[in-house]
Amino acid sequence: MLDSIKEAVSPPVFYTVLWRCTLTVPKLRQASISYLLTERDCMLGNDITLVKSAILACLSDTNILVQRLSLELLSTRDLLVKEVDLVKAALRTLLRRDASLNR
Repeated sequence: MLDSIKEAVSPPVFYTVLWRCTLTVPKLRQASISYLLTERDCMLGNDITLVKSAILACLSDTNILVQRLSLELLSTRDLLVKEVDLVKAALRTLLRRDASLNR
Protein backbone atom coordinates (compact mmCIF):
# COMPACT_ATOMS: atom_id res chain seq x y z
CA MET A 1 0.00 0.00 0.00
CA LEU A 2 2.79 2.44 0.88
CA ASP A 3 4.54 1.70 -2.40
CA SER A 4 1.45 2.70 -4.38
CA ILE A 5 1.19 5.94 -2.41
CA LYS A 6 4.88 6.60 -3.03
CA GLU A 7 4.42 6.19 -6.77
CA ALA A 8 1.28 8.36 -6.78
CA VAL A 9 2.84 11.38 -5.04
CA SER A 10 6.52 11.05 -6.08
CA PRO A 11 9.25 9.54 -3.90
CA PRO A 12 10.75 12.81 -2.53
CA VAL A 13 7.36 14.01 -1.27
CA PHE A 14 6.53 10.58 0.15
CA TYR A 15 9.79 10.30 2.07
CA THR A 16 9.52 13.84 3.41
CA VAL A 17 6.07 13.06 4.82
CA LEU A 18 7.27 9.70 6.16
CA TRP A 19 10.16 11.35 8.02
CA ARG A 20 7.81 14.04 9.37
CA CYS A 21 5.46 11.34 10.70
CA THR A 22 8.43 9.53 12.20
CA LEU A 23 9.43 12.68 14.05
CA THR A 24 6.02 13.80 15.25
CA VAL A 25 4.14 10.53 15.95
CA PRO A 26 6.07 8.26 18.36
CA LYS A 27 3.66 5.33 17.85
CA LEU A 28 4.54 5.25 14.13
CA ARG A 29 8.32 5.22 14.58
CA GLN A 30 8.73 1.47 14.70
CA ALA A 31 6.63 0.91 11.59
CA SER A 32 8.24 3.71 9.61
CA ILE A 33 11.81 2.66 10.43
CA SER A 34 10.90 -0.95 9.62
CA TYR A 35 9.55 0.19 6.27
CA LEU A 36 12.69 2.21 5.57
CA LEU A 37 14.80 -0.87 6.31
CA THR A 38 12.93 -2.80 3.61
CA GLU A 39 13.53 -0.11 1.00
CA ARG A 40 16.49 -0.74 -1.24
CA ASP A 41 17.00 2.95 -1.95
CA CYS A 42 16.11 4.75 1.25
CA MET A 43 15.61 8.36 0.25
CA LEU A 44 15.99 11.30 2.54
CA GLY A 45 13.22 13.42 1.09
CA ASN A 46 13.40 17.17 0.62
CA ASP A 47 14.49 18.24 4.11
CA ILE A 48 17.73 16.85 5.53
CA THR A 49 17.19 18.63 8.87
CA LEU A 50 13.86 16.84 9.23
CA VAL A 51 15.51 13.47 8.62
CA LYS A 52 18.22 14.23 11.16
CA SER A 53 15.64 15.30 13.77
CA ALA A 54 13.54 12.19 13.15
CA ILE A 55 16.52 9.85 13.56
CA LEU A 56 17.60 11.66 16.74
CA ALA A 57 14.06 11.28 18.10
CA CYS A 58 14.12 7.56 17.29
CA LEU A 59 17.48 7.07 18.99
CA SER A 60 16.15 8.68 22.17
CA ASP A 61 12.75 6.94 22.03
CA THR A 62 11.73 4.97 25.12
CA ASN A 63 10.92 1.92 22.99
CA ILE A 64 14.06 -0.22 22.81
CA LEU A 65 12.99 -1.77 19.52
CA VAL A 66 12.74 1.68 17.91
CA GLN A 67 16.25 2.43 19.13
CA ARG A 68 17.57 -0.89 17.80
CA LEU A 69 15.90 -0.42 14.40
CA SER A 70 17.27 3.13 14.19
CA LEU A 71 20.78 1.88 14.88
CA GLU A 72 20.32 -0.77 12.20
CA LEU A 73 19.13 1.86 9.73
CA LEU A 74 22.16 4.02 10.45
CA SER A 75 24.56 1.10 10.21
CA THR A 76 23.17 -0.43 7.02
CA ARG A 77 22.51 2.74 5.05
CA ASP A 78 24.77 5.64 4.23
CA LEU A 79 22.33 8.07 5.79
CA LEU A 80 23.97 11.17 7.11
CA VAL A 81 27.20 9.37 7.98
CA LYS A 82 29.03 12.65 8.33
CA GLU A 83 26.52 14.12 10.80
CA VAL A 84 28.33 14.31 14.13
CA ASP A 85 25.11 14.74 16.13
CA LEU A 86 23.76 11.45 14.83
CA VAL A 87 26.97 9.63 15.61
CA LYS A 88 26.96 11.06 19.15
CA ALA A 89 23.33 10.01 19.66
CA ALA A 90 24.03 6.52 18.35
CA LEU A 91 27.00 6.17 20.70
CA ARG A 92 24.96 7.43 23.67
CA THR A 93 22.31 4.82 22.85
CA LEU A 94 24.90 2.05 22.70
CA LEU A 95 26.74 3.18 25.81
CA ARG A 96 23.64 2.90 27.99
CA ARG A 97 24.70 -0.73 28.30
CA ASP A 98 21.18 -1.98 27.74
CA ALA A 99 21.62 -5.70 27.07
CA SER A 100 18.76 -5.81 24.59
CA LEU A 101 20.49 -3.28 22.30
CA ASN A 102 23.79 -5.15 22.20
CA ARG A 103 22.86 -8.13 20.13
